[in-house]
Amino acid sequence: MIGTELAVDASPGPTGLPALAVHDFAMVELGIHVIDNCDLTALSETAATQRRWEFLVTVAPIPFRRGTGSPVNPIAMF
Repeated sequence: MIGTELAVDASPGPTGLPALAVHDFAMVELGIHVIDNCDLTALSETAATQRRWEFLVTVAPIPFRRGTGSPVNPIAMF
């Protein structure tokens, strides 16, 4: 899983079409799930407070029939 605080290459490219190189490569070629717009600052602050750097992440997407994406609420459990 790749999680970022920003959208990964989701801005329009020079042709006006989306430039999704990271999405395409990570998901299609490597089979890695991509989660955009995570609040990693809050996660790092909580980890520092807990003095724990390992945690379990659970993600429950909305099941869309034949969908390729879904809003999620990732939860880190220390």
